[in-house]
Amino acid sequence: LRYAQKTAIAQRRTVCVAFGGSNFITLTIAANPATFDCSTAGALSGPKGAAPVELTARPGVAFVAAPTSFNFNGLGQPITGLGASQATQTMQVAGVDRAITVEASTGYVHE
Repeated sequence: LRYAQKTAIAQRRTVCVAFGGSNFITLTIAANPATFDCSTAGALSGPKGAAPVELTARPGVAFVAAPTSFNFNGLGQPITGLGASQATQTMQVAGVDRAITVEASTGYVHE
């Protein structure tokens, strides 16, 4: 999630975060800087240049419930596919006391 948010800022494009079930994430990046969704998007290249289609959590790690998919705009803020602001997102990970939070106003991702 941090990588998706930082990439959105660096490339000034929408990065879409789609949760598939409780243990993997798909990241795509908008082909056009002016769009708020990833309908014309490609896979987001990973830090080492590979194009990940799905980022799967290691065995034993999963979200308690599959989170709602959302996008980061070019400022790194979480938005809907229509460009409207998202509320703060909190995702609970199974087997740990901490949750992952994506702040609504900044997109900052933290425990």
